[in-house]
Amino acid sequence: MLSYVPSSRRRFLKRFALGSLAFPVAGAMRHGFFLADLEAAAIPNAGAVKISLSEFPSLQDPFGSLRLGMNPVGPDHFPEGAVYPLLITRGIGDAFYALSAECRHESCVVDTYDDFAQGLECPCHHSLYAIDGTVIRGPASKNLKPYASHYDGKDLLTVQVPGVAFAVTPRRQTSAGSNRLRLEFMAEADVVYELQFRANLADAWTSVPFATASDGAMDQTSWSGPEGTAMFYVDRSAARGFYSIVMDWMEV
Repeated sequence: MLSYVPSSRRRFLKRFALGSLAFPVAGAMRHGFFLADLEAAAIPNAGAVKISLSEFPSLQDPFGSLRLGMNPVGPDHFPEGAVYPLLITRGIGDAFYALSAECRHESCVVDTYDDFAQGLECPCHHSLYAIDGTVIRGPASKNLKPYASHYDGKDLLTVQVPGVAFAVTPRRQTSAGSNRLRLEFMAEADVVYELQFRANLADAWTSVPFATASDGAMDQTSWSGPEGTAMFYVDRSAARGFYSIVMDWMEV
């Protein structure tokens, strides 16, 4: 069942969006809509997570570290969802290390960099990793999984996170008098999704309201639900433009 997620749930969390495939909606076209990948990931099925360093003070200095995820980490040190957090640590100068926070021993979520331990420590069985994910101390015997990343030398860090990209299928509503577009995609459990729009490629993305039923009120700005097929409905008020469904990530 679809459920509305009030913004207060994430009000005090720094967050950003991981974009899905976006698609142009051209009012003059007579043969439906087209799906276009506006920014292909460097790794198949990976999502390009873009992080503005100025929004995260912990990444301003060497050995500053944070975790970003789509779900909170539970008291048992496991993620409350299917995707493990992203663990980012700044090295010396402009070096950044992006890793999966999944411990290679028994899959607990590894903590951020600890000055006293001089590494990334697992809270469950105290395996210790260097900032690049290399095992320093067991019981873990494998390194943390690294993710490809790129720093532009100014403020933007882009990380390729495997397995989180998803496709959106646009369908025109066929009921009489309807001018709505149905956006269908496979959702992860308990992940917060939003809908964004821009009229032209040069414009900034802006959040827009949507409905979760074909005849529902267009009053939702975010949504979270169980794993499975989800559907957003939007009024096609603009002659043309681009929509994108995005997943909210937060500091965990």
